[in-house]
Amino acid sequence: MISITVTTEYNGFWQLLENSWSGARDVLNRVQEEGRVDEAMERIAAFCELVQDSTGAPPSDTEVNDYIWFELPDEMNLYGDVEDDE
Repeated sequence: MISITVTTEYNGFWQLLENSWSGARDVLNRVQEEGRVDEAMERIAAFCELVQDSTGAPPSDTEVNDYIWFELPDEMNLYGDVEDDE
């Protein structure tokens, strides 16, 4: 299980989903529907580490929520908006 520490510590996907709001909840529900929870959690953990390394502090709950809502769908191509180069 991947543990992510932000302003609040979330132990796993379900706890993160429970504490997310607005569009981030929709994104996490889509991740779960597609069976891509592990991939999403790895990306979220990497985002948290990047913020921690650059600022010296863990990201806030709002920063994580906004990352999930606005950046994660594109990074994971959750809605099929990214065209293949083939």
